[in-house]
Amino acid sequence: MFCKNCGTQLKDEARFCPKCGTPVGVNQQNPDNQDGYTPPQPPVPKKWKDSYTIFALIGVFAVAIALGFGAKAILQSKAKDEAAMYAASDETGNSYDDDSYSDDDSYDEDGYDMDDYDDDSYDDETENEAYDATEDGIHRYSYILDDCTWTEAFYSAQEQGGYLARINSREEYEQIIRDIQRMGYEKKQWFVGAGRDADSTAYYWIDENGNTYGDKLNDSDYWASAEWLSGEPSYRSDGVEEMYVEIFYSSSLGRWVWNDCADDVIGIVPSYSGKVGYIVEYED
Repeated sequence: MFCKNCGTQLKDEARFCPKCGTPVGVNQQNPDNQDGYTPPQPPVPKKWKDSYTIFALIGVFAVAIALGFGAKAILQSKAKDEAAMYAASDETGNSYDDDSYSDDDSYDEDGYDMDDYDDDSYDDETENEAYDATEDGIHRYSYILDDCTWTEAFYSAQEQGGYLARINSREEYEQIIRDIQRMGYEKKQWFVGAGRDADSTAYYWIDENGNTYGDKLNDSDYWASAEWLSGEPSYRSDGVEEMYVEIFYSSSLGRWVWNDCADDVIGIVPSYSGKVGYIVEYED
């Protein structure tokens, strides 16, 4: 059987010519001389390229979903890391790692990035007009939080190449206070390099060999005589000898004060854990 329109050979069951689409046995031009006749059209075969388009779109959506889940996982991981970093934050918002200070994205008043300093301490290396190479000048300092005794702080400072701070002028004292306040450490108490002999009531600065020297710190003529907390030094408390000196901020007085203290402050008052530190002074 052949198509009457184009002559293409047809299969027995064919209803339309596969080449020209003419219905089998019908003259495409005008069968039965009907006016306005439009021959029926063969079904349009599906094209493989349409399937390819669908598969491509499915692939794009799948990739987009995978990327979305990946980004979400990364953000969640970052959030967990940040939460862990601040898990040990104190009331000032400063975070600590192994009793060391780390204040992210903070700057001191001179514009120095605090992240430039090491993890164990903060060093104020700002040039100061009063700086000199003598003990009476303003030097470089580290402020280290550690649940240690005064004796441990004394030797640790030397191991770090310095000594437990000896504050010899009001100008130096004010510089140290500015450093502490700049770091938000007002609620900590700090060991300094001063003490007394066991058989004495006079407090002095202590040199690297553990010997007292210089002016009497609790003398009425000393420059810091008014810095002592009222009633201090008391020399002992509840039967415990207080042979060393610390400084801290008294919220009730609204100022920094000096106080004599025991060697093991935390051993006597465990609640002070995390609030005790010491100041290392360097002359280099």
